[in-house]
Amino acid sequence: MKQPRARKAEARAPEHGASSSRRGAGKSKKAKPLPREKCPKATGRPPLDIDAAEVQRLVLDNNPTEDIALILGCSPDTLERRFAGEIAKGRAQRRANIRAIQTRMLEEGNPTMAVWLGKNELGQTDKSELTGANGAPLFVRIERVIVPAKPTE
Repeated sequence: MKQPRARKAEARAPEHGASSSRRGAGKSKKAKPLPREKCPKATGRPPLDIDAAEVQRLVLDNNPTEDIALILGCSPDTLERRFAGEIAKGRAQRRANIRAIQTRMLEEGNPTMAVWLGKNELGQTDKSELTGANGAPLFVRIERVIVPAKPTE
C-alpha cells in the first residue's frame, strides 16, 4: 500500500534547529481590502436606483431597450444586465396581449388589423405557393427575342 505524499509545506520545512533563509517561508499574506466605511473615498459610480416595475411597464408599452435606457438615465447594457428577467417578462406579456387583441378583433369581424399585428409583432407570415394548372408544378419558359435596331438617317 502506498503512503500518502507529504504536503509541500511539510516537505520543505527546515530541519529542527535550522533557520530559514526567508521570512515567513511558505506563507503568503494577501492584504485585505478596507471596509467601505474606512475607505477615504468611495470608488466607482453609485448604483442607479431603477424601479423594476417601471422597466417592465415601459417594455409592455412596446418601447425598445435603447429608449427605455434613455428614459431611465442608464445605458442599454446596464438595463439588459440588471433587468433581463423583467424585459423578457414584459415582452412575453406584450405578445400575449397582442394574441388576445387578435382574437377579440377576429370575433368582432376585423381580420385586417389582426393579420397586420400578427405579421409585425409576432413574425407571422403568409404562405404563398405558385403552382401550375390543377396543382401541377409551375414551369417557366424563357424565350430570347431579338429586336432589330431602328435605322439611323
